[in-house]
Amino acid sequence: MSTGPLRIGAHQSIAGGLSKSVGRAVSIGANCLQIFSSAPQRWDTVTHSREEINAFQSESAKNGVHPVFIHAKYLVNLATDNAFLLEKSITAVIADLKLAQQIGAFGVIVHFGSHPLLWAGLKRKTYGQIVRQILKETPGDAKFLFENSAGGGTTIGTTLTELGTIAHDLPEERVGFCLDTCHAFAMGYELRTPEAVDAFSKEVAHTITWDRVVAVHANDSMGELGNKKDRHENIGKGKIGEEGFNAILHEEHFRRKPFLLETPGVERSGPDKENIDTLRRLAK
Repeated sequence: MSTGPLRIGAHQSIAGGLSKSVGRAVSIGANCLQIFSSAPQRWDTVTHSREEINAFQSESAKNGVHPVFIHAKYLVNLATDNAFLLEKSITAVIADLKLAQQIGAFGVIVHFGSHPLLWAGLKRKTYGQIVRQILKETPGDAKFLFENSAGGGTTIGTTLTELGTIAHDLPEERVGFCLDTCHAFAMGYELRTPEAVDAFSKEVAHTITWDRVVAVHANDSMGELGNKKDRHENIGKGKIGEEGFNAILHEEHFRRKPFLLETPGVERSGPDKENIDTLRRLAK
């Protein structure tokens, strides 16, 4: 989606108000942004005032911070058979999409969720119906963006083939994808050489297509290739390493997408300037 300068940003806190996240992003050298709309490990939502929304739009425009993404709550599971959990999940994603529309965010990044039968035919059909219901209740341009999973337990959406089934089932213009480098590596996709990244890129083109990839979660991996554990590490300090991210940043399709850091940070307090600077250095 990016045709101008490389967009490198990070997940930032909205503590103190939505617009505060923009200042935090700018302070670490970010030019795009991801936020939670409210506490990610609680079901309750926060109502943001018109003043907050206006301030956020003003600050992001003034500082050239774009695109902006909202990440759905960690609790969301749209694949569950539990009626209570499903209702809560749907409500939470609808709230995020409505806020995304209000603040001008590009979309909401959502984890697939988990189900003991994994990707059975009936569950797959029901899943598509749920997503369409959510889109119907949130008119506008804000996109519903699936994120690939690391593969642990009974999570779905772990392989490009699975993502491809969703791309096929939901051709709607508002449905897209966010690729997480740590999750892909943990699932067994080699990303440490230019040749490996090129092979991964070709598989993306064959399954979900690059046109439907709108963002990249740039995270190194604490774990080894194929360990199926979602453990983020700072850029260049994990098992993907600087050589891997150099290859990713110089692959033509990846390079056109905004990169969003979800790294632990040097001080283990979240994405920081050091990680932003490392990505920019490797991108040169």
